[in-house]
Amino acid sequence: VYDREYYELRARIGRAHVRIQLDQRYMISGMNVVRQGLHEAADELLPGQGYPAEKVFRVHRALDKICDLELAIMLETYREDYDYRLRNAEKLATLGQLAATIGHELRNPLAVMETSLHLLGTRVAQDPKARRHIERLGQQVTLCSSIIQDLLEMARDRPAERRPVDIASLVDYAIADLEGSRDVRVVFDLEG
Repeated sequence: VYDREYYELRARIGRAHVRIQLDQRYMISGMNVVRQGLHEAADELLPGQGYPAEKVFRVHRALDKICDLELAIMLETYREDYDYRLRNAEKLATLGQLAATIGHELRNPLAVMETSLHLLGTRVAQDPKARRHIERLGQQVTLCSSIIQDLLEMARDRPAERRPVDIASLVDYAIADLEGSRDVRVVFDLEG
């Protein structure tokens, strides 16, 4: 019976091929090896057991049909996987567009904050404690602007820019914004 249960049982093979990322051409070649082996076995066994040529011919046709069905089911699992990956790619593209829209919308409030911080900074210039808070707020606004700029660059889907970078500075930068980073000591050896 070639029903849904049969399909699901046989599709397990194709899904295993998809999971291990077996190239379809190897699956097709493998099925042809199986098909050829089945035909050779039928040619070897059936005539010796008294099967007439017409029945042997029908057995060969049946073997081809079942091999074609198996191959079709396995190929369907590859199509299912392709559809799944395509849907995920579409979701990521939509997410990228959403991130770009949000980033663009956040730029205006950040610009207002930056201007306000500048004005407040001139008014509290004599108060060191207030000045430190204003500077800290300014650093955070700059950080937010940088994050938004990175989001917008990512949404533009440009190729990555490769350039030399000072690893020690990069590590220091990454650690600086971590919560509790003052309590963490990182040691790395660039020479070793």
